[in-house]
Amino acid sequence: MTDDVLLQAFVYLCAGVLFVPVAKRIGLGAVLGYLLAGVTIGPWGLGLVGTEGHGVMHFAELGVVMMLFLVGLELRPALLWDLRRPILALGGLQVGATTLALAAVCFFAIIAILAWTYYDVRRGQAELRRLDIVLGALIVQEDEKLRALVENRIDDLLAQLSR
Repeated sequence: MTDDVLLQAFVYLCAGVLFVPVAKRIGLGAVLGYLLAGVTIGPWGLGLVGTEGHGVMHFAELGVVMMLFLVGLELRPALLWDLRRPILALGGLQVGATTLALAAVCFFAIIAILAWTYYDVRRGQAELRRLDIVLGALIVQEDEKLRALVENRIDDLLAQLSR
């Protein structure tokens, strides 16, 4: 591999000029032609470029931008506009489901930490200061409903744990 930037750029451009028309003739598209060119001239192909990672990163970033540009050119705005409702509905559903899952994980983690700490204090294995720290963290992190739920239900949780 060479360290000369102009020579690297020349190798990339030549590979693109050679592979993109071939890929289009086969019916694969320009993006796959660029990917095939990169595989061919890369470290696992001919080894013309890419044997050192730091020298290729600038070209890789440029390649990602070019690929996104080409994907954007191949999009049909009319089709995207027709599919706007399902796209927004599924995207919103994904964001909502992820938010609910993370909230549930945080909720149950806080409940488990509180129950474990309170149980240790009740058995005399931990000091009250530890419980105060956990309760303080809970007060800072959660709203009034969660604190009321924890305070009202902690004895029920301890009874279930002791069984």
